[in-house]
Amino acid sequence: MAEPGRLRSSGFSLVPLGAAVIAVVCCAGLPALTLGLGGLTLAAVLGIGAGVIAAAAVLIVAVVALRERSRRSRADREQA
Repeated sequence: MAEPGRLRSSGFSLVPLGAAVIAVVCCAGLPALTLGLGGLTLAAVLGIGAGVIAAAAVLIVAVVALRERSRRSRADREQA
């Protein structure tokens, strides 16, 4: 027989509910969060990559233009 100071179990425990909440967070929430962060990271990498390519293209164009200007200047000096 039950002791008079103890409460009876109502048959509903919070442990299964807590386990279900943890399972939902781990199995649904974390992958969604990872996907979101992965998308941001991919966008950042692609953006930085595009920026580096654009900067390199500008640098190459500037170097070619300066060399061409230098050649023209030398050709003008040699003709004079």
